[in-house]
Amino acid sequence: MEWVWISTGTVVSIRLLSTAQLLEKFVEDYYDQNPISQLGLITIVNKRAEKVSEMSGESVVLAR
Repeated sequence: MEWVWISTGTVVSIRLLSTAQLLEKFVEDYYDQNPISQLGLITIVNKRAEKVSEMSGESVVLAR
């Protein structure tokens, strides 16, 4: 796995960085095409789901 330094001095994997960038682009496009819809984020790790953000109609809430 390849690693990369980011501006905060943190080392992250290129796969994680690419996934985050694609997710950000998806959320922007989703709200552009569906302005009155809502979206929430859930992650799954080791067969356990964790809510990252509540359902929201604003992309700014999902970016936190």
